[in-house]
Amino acid sequence: MSVNEYDYYARDPYAPVAGIVYLPEEDPIETIVRRQENRNKAISLGISIGIIGLLMMLLAWWTITIFKSEQIDIVVAASQGEKNTVIDKKQFQNNVRYKPSQPSSRPSNAIVAHNSSSISVPSIDNITSPDIGSSFGNGFGGGGFGNGIGGGVGVPTTMKGRCGTSDRLARLTAAGGKREMDRSVLHALRWIKTQQHPNGSFGNKFPVAMTSFALLAYCGHCETVDSPEFGKSVKAAIEYLLAVAAQNKGYMATTRDRNLSYEHGIAVYALSEAYSLNKNARTPLRRISPTLKIAVPIILEGQTNGGGWLYSYGANGTGDLSVSGWNIQALKAAELTGLKFSGLARGKAKAIRYLESAEDPNGTDGFYRYRVKDGQRGKLSLTGVGVYSARMLNAPSRLENKALDLIISKNPNNFNPDKAYSWYYHSLAAFQKQGKHWRDYNSTYQQVMAKAQEKNGSWPASKGHGQVGQDGKLYSTCLCTLMLEVYYRYLPSSK
Repeated sequence: MSVNEYDYYARDPYAPVAGIVYLPEEDPIETIVRRQENRNKAISLGISIGIIGLLMMLLAWWTITIFKSEQIDIVVAASQGEKNTVIDKKQFQNNVRYKPSQPSSRPSNAIVAHNSSSISVPSIDNITSPDIGSSFGNGFGGGGFGNGIGGGVGVPTTMKGRCGTSDRLARLTAAGGKREMDRSVLHALRWIKTQQHPNGSFGNKFPVAMTSFALLAYCGHCETVDSPEFGKSVKAAIEYLLAVAAQNKGYMATTRDRNLSYEHGIAVYALSEAYSLNKNARTPLRRISPTLKIAVPIILEGQTNGGGWLYSYGANGTGDLSVSGWNIQALKAAELTGLKFSGLARGKAKAIRYLESAEDPNGTDGFYRYRVKDGQRGKLSLTGVGVYSARMLNAPSRLENKALDLIISKNPNNFNPDKAYSWYYHSLAAFQKQGKHWRDYNSTYQQVMAKAQEKNGSWPASKGHGQVGQDGKLYSTCLCTLMLEVYYRYLPSSK
């Protein structure tokens, strides 16, 4: 068949009828090449678009992550009445880049030490001192050395309200306090700061106890090692206590005598609060948790068979309510750190039983007793200790209402520095109870406290506390500062 015949029959629709099969006409080679090139281009374009899309998704995810972790927070703080406050532009730009772990009390340049200072601490085994409690009457031993125990990331919920000026003022006013009371606290903290020694300690006769008091006052206002005005002082106080513990196998006291159980309990209490508030501090700081892991078990092992605590720590006996109050609050603060301490739950249960035994057996007046088996009636100076400690253990006393009625009936109209210990516990007990008891107590006490504050920010010395000696003014001022911080240090136990 000729080529012309092939073309004719290929175009002939009736060719299959004749039984003739023709091969399809092939495309020219140029067409085939062009199609392959177009196909390759399409595949390359699709791959390119996919890669670009994936890269854009990764970039978007990375950008969102960065913004979440590097949010810019601008902290505005009052200048505390300074008319000519100067803002260092370079310092301001640096501070704006990172959110401080805690709000500062006033804008100023932070002093940061990147290396731990050398602190000279005498061994408590080689020092003798006067007895805090043997002749103290209503002071340390007989019911005089008292206190109580409340944001930033990692701070326990019950303590968050003290961190942040707006939160603090909101709690203060909601609880019936006056806004100017926060200024009174700052005034007091500035005076306390002037009393610090170069090695970080406070006080002279019992520096461990007085340093712990000062640190508690700082913590009560949420001052941390990052605070511009008080950060350096806070850090030095913490490191002084850590150095004492390091040199004395975890014990924190000026001397290893009968007063050990007072000072060690107060120090554990202060370091526990400092740990909770400084978990995310930017300023370099020696770790607190290793010391607490040693110091808290000392309290638990020093608990009596009766559930309380005595001078020097010891298993025999029932307890001294004044000493026990400090150690109960230390355990509460230690619990709030979130660290694990073996035997803590058992120790708290034993303490609850002890507090029940310390209630006056008469049961009609609401008093608590200094010693369970000493034959004495209850004391007003210790009643607040018992009521507040029971609240801290989540086991309110059956005598709570009667005890608070008794306390309010003795509510002072004038300041007496020798009553600072009992008043502080009274304010804690009434605040934790809330309701009518707190309103009645608060109606007079804040005015009495504010009126008694001296121009330099301190309060008159506790002259009746002879064992405190020359530290009477520091002791009284720290307690009074803590009293004015009661509005926001800890949530009421009902919350």
